Amino acid sequence: MGYICSMANLIFRKQYIKKLLAYKNIDLIKVVTGLRRSGKSTLLELYRTELKKLCVQPGQTVLLECHLCLSMNLIFVFVQ
Repeated sequence: MGYICSMANLIFRKQYIKKLLAYKNIDLIKVVTGLRRSGKSTLLELYRTELKKLCVQPGQTVLLECHLCLSMNLIFVFVQ
């Protein structure tokens, strides 16, 4: 059961985005963990929005959501 939420309604988490952006050009896998429904997907969508503002082309990012079971979601953002 999904829900529709526009980016305008989201709370911008400056501290978390700043941490993700600090590692933007480092070839490491960034892992975001947290409880179910705590905003991990939303945080990565905000991160993608910030990358677009920094002239990263939409084709350079890929968002993959892997729902392995009810207790574990893996969300990936790849930047090429």
